[in-house]
Amino acid sequence: MSNSPMIKASWTFQQGDFVHQPVALQRGILEYIYRSVYGSTEGLSFRHLETIRLFCMTGGSGKKKLFGTLLTVEHHNNTILFHYSEKIKTEAQPIKKRLPIPGKIQYGEYLISAEFIKKRTTADSASIYIEAENTLLPLGVRTWKTGDSFRPLGMKGSKKLQDFFTDLKIPLRTRTEIPVITDRENRVIAVYNLRIDDRVRIKDQTDRIVKISFRKI
Repeated sequence: MSNSPMIKASWTFQQGDFVHQPVALQRGILEYIYRSVYGSTEGLSFRHLETIRLFCMTGGSGKKKLFGTLLTVEHHNNTILFHYSEKIKTEAQPIKKRLPIPGKIQYGEYLISAEFIKKRTTADSASIYIEAENTLLPLGVRTWKTGDSFRPLGMKGSKKLQDFFTDLKIPLRTRTEIPVITDRENRVIAVYNLRIDDRVRIKDQTDRIVKISFRKI
């Protein structure tokens, strides 16, 4: 799969390459794309899968079809493109709120609070802890957007949030409700209470910590 230079897409492949693959592999490719967007293949009927498979094989340039409710399949010359519909792109624009320290805000269904502490004492699954000194304050809260990435705790390289959610099998409809914490430059430094960015982890010499707690209301 490759990226088209003319139309921004999440997945692309050449129609000729697809046509010559075994039917089982064709279905497997489409199921993989569907699972990456929706978190699972639940709700994907065999009939709909076959409709999209045949469309990929026979559709002409400029033709489009919905793959599920959120993804558009489009023919562009000899390339098949999969991208989010314009409606979804518009609705998914994240609204950012500032997170005061100390203080609390309501974001969607969550009450999020933050405070400075000197030492992390007990494990708390509803909270995350980040180093204060090397974090660009103030902090913000928003939902994820296409292209977001971060460096999950324990990793050296970056990872797209879309892939992170897919690994955790979080469906798209749920992803748009998950709050992410950002720094002053709008970079993601934590994804809810699921994972913090490795660059803001607490170190042995850390003496000022930001504790961020989440409560669903």
